[in-house]
Amino acid sequence: MSLLLAILSFAAAWAPPASCQTVSTPTAPSQTVSTAPATSQVSTPTATTEAQPTDAGPKGVREAVEGAINSMLAVLQDKSNSHDARRQKLLATMDSVGDFALMAKLTLGPVYWPKFDEAQRKEFVATFTKTIHDACFDKLDTYTDETVEFVAPVPGDKGKYAMTLHILSKGERYVLTFKLYRAKTTWKMYDIDISGVSFIRAYMAQYDQVLQKASPRELLDKMGAKSLVTPKALKDIKEPSKAGQEGPR
Repeated sequence: MSLLLAILSFAAAWAPPASCQTVSTPTAPSQTVSTAPATSQVSTPTATTEAQPTDAGPKGVREAVEGAINSMLAVLQDKSNSHDARRQKLLATMDSVGDFALMAKLTLGPVYWPKFDEAQRKEFVATFTKTIHDACFDKLDTYTDETVEFVAPVPGDKGKYAMTLHILSKGERYVLTFKLYRAKTTWKMYDIDISGVSFIRAYMAQYDQVLQKASPRELLDKMGAKSLVTPKALKDIKEPSKAGQEGPR
């Protein structure tokens, strides 16, 4: 399909099922949350709503991810609200954690981003974000009784972190790794790995294929007309080997 980004419905919109077997994780405590009914350096885009300051280390990463996932699961399971109401609540949570503007920029990369003028960049970010939102909300009513296992965050380069989740649903296991960076006082997701396939790189490859022959305007028109399908790299994701899933890289 990363909790965006790097958000449950965002990730689940693309994640293929893996066999329901034990998945190897980094040596660190994990936590299971049942959702049964009862309750390269990047510049940061301008934030919309500033969250309360969070811990700058792994504790803050975990709080950001778990808080977003738990909020989304609560919305998904609250059938008392209308479809549109739940969509708006999910949208607010996704946008509070996922940095869609940065994700959009990364999918174009340093080669193509400079070729878009300012108006085209704004249009690209808006269209890319809408593409992701629509993919997630198309499956809004398909999640009911998931269980999420959280694995402790793993540090990466330049203060970034990766945090892996195991989503257990209807006998299937989805393994997702969210990548986050520190943005002022909070943590933001900028990519999701699904069975080792980067969401950003998958879209980068698709857009590169188009832009090798077409102009930025033509790519925007294709995106607006929804004529681009799910990137091949995401469609071709296979189940993890019996040896287990690698930890975050």
